[in-house]
This record gives sequence, structure tokens and C-alpha cells, in this order.
Amino acid sequence: MKRGVVGIQEALKMAEAAELDLVEVAPQAKPPVCRIMNYGKYRFQQQKRDKDARKKQKNQVVKEIKMRPKIDLHDYEFRSRRSRPSLRTDTGSRFRYSSADARWPSSTGDATC
Repeated sequence: MKRGVVGIQEALKMAEAAELDLVEVAPQAKPPVCRIMNYGKYRFQQQKRDKDARKKQKNQVVKEIKMRPKIDLHDYEFRSRRSRPSLRTDTGSRFRYSSADARWPSSTGDATC
């Protein structure tokens, strides 16, 4: 129920009579706007709304695909084909190219010195 412009002391008395809290809603307004409410219940409902909003939030998952210079053609095609659906959606993919194989020759004797 709206009371209109009321003095601070009178507003405190009305809140005390109703066994509720006097909460300042808009302090920058002229005159400041206050509301008589159960502040504990209000905070509980606000926390519950925030919790529900976090539950419904969609988590972004970024797929990571690792590529190496000595990867077989079939493996390359398979990995690129598996990453296409995530590229089409909002989630996306991250490609990681490892050049360690190119820098360090294998111990099988492939490299010529």
C-alpha cells in the first residue's frame, strides 16, 4: 500500500508496528524512496532467483584439437571432421599445433645429420 511522502520517524513507527523492516530502495531519488518489507525473506528470494539463474546458464565448452607435423592424413581428416560441429555452433574449437616433432628428430634414425 502506498503511503505517499512520510517523515522518517513516522515511517519507522509504521514499520515497527507491522513488525517489518524499513528498506531504502532508491536513495538518489528526491525524496528518497523506502519500502516496508521483510528484508530477510526478500534476501532469501533474491538468492534463490540468482541460484536458479546460475543453474539455467549454459556453460561454454571449448574443444581442443592437437595436431602434429607427422600426423597421418586419415587422423588429420578425422580430427578436422570431428571439430566441424563445434565450429558451427557458438562453442568453437581451439587448434593446437605441436612442432616438437619437427624440432627434435626421432630416435629411430629417421633424421640425417
